[in-house]
Amino acid sequence: MPAGSLIGGWLSTEYGIPTVIDGKPGFIPTPIIFIVAAIIMLLAIIPLLPAKEKLVKELSM
Repeated sequence: MPAGSLIGGWLSTEYGIPTVIDGKPGFIPTPIIFIVAAIIMLLAIIPLLPAKEKLVKELSM
């Protein structure tokens, strides 16, 4: 979870739109933050695929 916050903050800082909201400087996130989040989520699925196959083998025995 801390890594996600760091990556999101970095992406927002590097690729976000600088703005001032209520007198405080900040960044408006661009779609790239959501694209990177989707890619990371897809990478998280990879270890689950072999686990599912192993479970199916164990249940069929």
